Amino acid sequence: MRKSRKRIRLIKIIIYTILSIILLSAIFSFIFFTNVFSIKEIEVVNNNKVDRETIINNSEIKLGSSNLFLINSEQIGEKIKKIPYIDNVVVSKRFPNKIVIDVVERVSSYILKVNEEYYSADADGAILEKIANVDENQNIIVVLSPNLDISNGVLDEANINKLRNVEIINQVAKSNGVNDLITRFDMSNDSNIIFDIASEGKRVYLGSFSDDMSLNVKFFWLKTMIEQEKGKTGIIYLNVDLNKNKVVFREQNF
Repeated sequence: MRKSRKRIRLIKIIIYTILSIILLSAIFSFIFFTNVFSIKEIEVVNNNKVDRETIINNSEIKLGSSNLFLINSEQIGEKIKKIPYIDNVVVSKRFPNKIVIDVVERVSSYILKVNEEYYSADADGAILEKIANVDENQNIIVVLSPNLDISNGVLDEANINKLRNVEIINQVAKSNGVNDLITRFDMSNDSNIIFDIASEGKRVYLGSFSDDMSLNVKFFWLKTMIEQEKGKTGIIYLNVDLNKNKVVFREQNF
């Protein structure tokens, strides 16, 4: 009697195991071998600079064949971030067969001049793209270190700091009402920052980077010299100790 009960219990266990295997196999087959969870739609949001097709191509998601359960959102995001203009990506799954790609794009803040070629860069020093046909009198051009290497797609820390200094100078220039006049920064020499005011025919030797107070004093004298030397082409020398020396303007073509 006891043996009979054990046999029945064993048979039940075997049957339950077989049924479980069959059920799991059916679920597995339903998920991975039917097209119910095959990606049928990819939505890309918040992309303004980079087109939808480029983002989808970089994701390597295949419509109709990629399975929602096999999509690794983190890996997909890393692939998309290889696009220079893409700063961050969030990849979300929408059951049963949709992927949403939400991107954050980088914003071009500077045009860098590198070996007579022009490249756009964001505020963090990421190189975004090469630019052709740039009018140096209509755009803010930044020249950084000589023999600048941009092959890895991002500036080194020293040149990122130069860009930060450009931003600080621009803010002081804005507070003094002259930021819209500046068309070119030469940051290649840390001891003498140079910028051009093309519309006024002026080149400015600013000197080394200093605190905001010193910059404000220099920009006060810059505005004064622009008015005094209206219509003349030349160089304004602000790279002097203003406590001991006067600001000098010299007519000169450049």
